[in-house]
Amino acid sequence: MEKNIIPKKGSLFLKVKTRQEVANEYGITPRTLNNRLKKANLYIPNGTIFPKYLKKIYNALGIPPEDTGEIAESDSASSRKDQLITST
Repeated sequence: MEKNIIPKKGSLFLKVKTRQEVANEYGITPRTLNNRLKKANLYIPNGTIFPKYLKKIYNALGIPPEDTGEIAESDSASSRKDQLITST
């Protein structure tokens, strides 16, 4: 009988991911991710990355940073500039 595993909110380890998805979590390209994995002497098989390998990646490279909202801040800064331009 299979156990139903309910993922915890914010859990990084419970699903299969692509290299692109992992790279996006770190804010880097897949090529940079591969270079960092190579530098850390980690061999991750080609194709999808399974949870046991995700744990190794996160242990070696650290947990990816949370979304900092930098895009939203730059958008609001842009709108402030627009307001200044239109108000003068």
